[in-house]
Amino acid sequence: MVSSLSYPERDPQPDRPPQRTEEAPVPWSFRETWLALLIPLVPWLLLSLGTQLQGSRLPAPKAPLSLQQDLEGALAAALSTLVVEGAFLLVALFFARRALRRQAASEAGKLATTEAGGEIPPSSASATAKEVRVPLGAVLQTLGLRRFRPLFLWLIVAFLALLYLVNGLYSALLEGLHLPLQTNDQVILESSRLAPLTTVVLLALAVIVAPLCEEIFFRGFVFPGLRRGLPVGWAVLVSALIFGLAHADLGSLPVLIVIGLLLALLRWWSGSLYPGLLLHMLNNGISAAVILLYMLGRLH
Repeated sequence: MVSSLSYPERDPQPDRPPQRTEEAPVPWSFRETWLALLIPLVPWLLLSLGTQLQGSRLPAPKAPLSLQQDLEGALAAALSTLVVEGAFLLVALFFARRALRRQAASEAGKLATTEAGGEIPPSSASATAKEVRVPLGAVLQTLGLRRFRPLFLWLIVAFLALLYLVNGLYSALLEGLHLPLQTNDQVILESSRLAPLTTVVLLALAVIVAPLCEEIFFRGFVFPGLRRGLPVGWAVLVSALIFGLAHADLGSLPVLIVIGLLLALLRWWSGSLYPGLLLHMLNNGISAAVILLYMLGRLH
């Protein structure tokens, strides 16, 4: 008999913050969370560190790239971004599906044992596990892609305003203290003068691809997985720190941690990934729009 996944019922008030003592509903363990986190993160951080070290030894280009060079750079940037973001997405889907399949197989095994009036042979249990089907929709729902209350739209707007306040204060602090750090937006704006096509491609991916893949991985998989072994407050903080460090951007690290905190809070309070996904896309989209306006000469 082919078994299918039976998805547990959700809280009728998903926007209510869960109690700290409540067991996290995700089927993957705290240990699996860290394992899945290290698989894409360690290679990405090593690659980023190597690229930054190599770039620091090379003379910075002073003249704009030719169209062919810019096109080649845009293709390379798009490919590398899709590989990295795709790795985060695929790891989350793989581990979530495996955990759901294991959970469903356990339930099917218990049911078969009850119907048989005793224990079933290990070979039969193994066959039952292999026959379990986990629909993609169940995986995505477990990762947080579910409906949320419209009330959270106001919180998204409030958090977006808070982000730009924090970003403005941080930029003023860097300038006032004359710290030799640049935020990610400043780096992209400078590179846009040399490689405009590459910049446009990266901005498009930052608005469309990055929020989806990163929200599914960091807030859909990592955050609820951390709650299996940590109080929710610590899970929010640790997930935000991981999110900030994962960008390998020292200049923007404090702002990235604040973004991670707000996104994790939205995930916890709403019970859905969509509010955080909207906030992430809006934040990146507004930053991209400002950079494009500078590139077009509309802002100075």
